[in-house]
Amino acid sequence: MINHIHSEDTSHLKSCMGTYAAPVPDKALVNPPIGDNSKSHSKMGFNHPQLGPMLCPTKFLGEFNKDLAEKRIQAGLLKVTASLWPAYLYPGESPGKDFDPEDIIEGLFRGYLLTHVTKHIFTSPSSVLSASVSNGTCPCNAKIHGMSTVEAEHIAYAAVQVRFSLLSFSYLFTLCQAHFGISSLDKWKDKDGLFLYSDFYYRIMRLIHERRDEEWVDSLLAYFNE
Repeated sequence: MINHIHSEDTSHLKSCMGTYAAPVPDKALVNPPIGDNSKSHSKMGFNHPQLGPMLCPTKFLGEFNKDLAEKRIQAGLLKVTASLWPAYLYPGESPGKDFDPEDIIEGLFRGYLLTHVTKHIFTSPSSVLSASVSNGTCPCNAKIHGMSTVEAEHIAYAAVQVRFSLLSFSYLFTLCQAHFGISSLDKWKDKDGLFLYSDFYYRIMRLIHERRDEEWVDSLLAYFNE
């Protein structure tokens, strides 16, 4: 059941990621375009010029922007694990633009892509790029499941869905399951190389739940519930 829910959310997200991943979608979408029928999987995921920096851990972002880390990640020389925060978790029109290496908590979980996906899953796709809540006739996930507020669990789930959706287009991600064909991209997998999605999910939850800086936690939750 859980795998089915993961896969269903990912499937619904995939057709929207080209819009959500663009910093100003009214002006331009992600280029090269991404979608279920993308032809060149070798140009997706870490290989994509816009998605790659988003997926890159902030620790490697300076090198990645110089094409150094990108090649080393692809060669398996840099280990991408759930212990490293990816750039899409931080604000800024370009990945990691507002990341402060001296204060890695500042801005964490406020990236525009994570915000868009959280709204997509728990409110509705039509609410993502508008200031108002959707007026659609179908009830949103929040109402269906009795949610009144976005909590740490929901932020963590959306963060997982962002990464999985971006990498589900990736040739690197599908190498180990190539025999399934293109349809297998909708299937939920907990492990991507050394990266465990369950570890990523629980790391986010622990950080928010156990953070002693209550003002930071309250501000983060208020950001997602405004």
